[in-house]
Amino acid sequence: MQTKRLWALGLILTLVACNPAKRLDRNFNLFQKNIDSVVVTPLQNPVIQPNDQLNITVYSATLNQEQAALFNLANTAGSNGAMAGEGAVGGSTSAAGYFVDLEGFIQMPVIGLVKAAGLTIPALRDTLQARLATYVMNPVVLVKFNQFKVSVMGEVKNPGIKTFPSGIATILDAINTSGGLNDEGRRDSVVLIRQDSGRIQHYVYDLRSVQNTFASPEYQLQQNDVVYVKANDRKLRQLKQNPNTMRTISVISTIASLILITLTLYRTF
Repeated sequence: MQTKRLWALGLILTLVACNPAKRLDRNFNLFQKNIDSVVVTPLQNPVIQPNDQLNITVYSATLNQEQAALFNLANTAGSNGAMAGEGAVGGSTSAAGYFVDLEGFIQMPVIGLVKAAGLTIPALRDTLQARLATYVMNPVVLVKFNQFKVSVMGEVKNPGIKTFPSGIATILDAINTSGGLNDEGRRDSVVLIRQDSGRIQHYVYDLRSVQNTFASPEYQLQQNDVVYVKANDRKLRQLKQNPNTMRTISVISTIASLILITLTLYRTF
């Protein structure tokens, strides 16, 4: 009798354990390959592109700061020294600062158009300091991105547009800012989509491999990159199933399990 009771209890536990539950992909772990020694791709100063929004602060290395005040109005008034949103794509309101137009120029007070696209932040800083020397004594220029944006899509916990004020971000920064990968995300197939010289390029990362991730030339992100985490095979199979059919099967399975448990207990006791 005791043996039958134990057998019945074991059957109940087995049926309960068979209920649908999340099971981690066999490739769930990150950075398990090439972990001994890898030459990491050094981070570079990002290149300014059209549609970028820049915060440019000008001051003088003297006691007289009034001569620099005019060049700082755009940081509170809007882009191009005018109202925010002028020249922005779709006419949307942009953050205060200097907007890089589609030709790659910013409009500075007094000195006029300055080519910004194609330059790094330090290069634009040096250019502006040289141009402003006529109007500001011992000019000092600080330049940073206002809206360095990257889109993260797919199997992450918090997808959406992510901003990095420093203008420097990596593929791992984008994923971490999105809360990390879901259990259904493929660690071996994270796709980077980038528009480069009028062409769409794509690159694939295997996050199980240190070499493929940290040593990739595309490890550092550029403005407006798209990071897409693919779904694993298990989720794709689930998406192909008819939800009504899956619910019906679940109900029938539950009823059958209850009947079997009841009969077993009845016969046992």
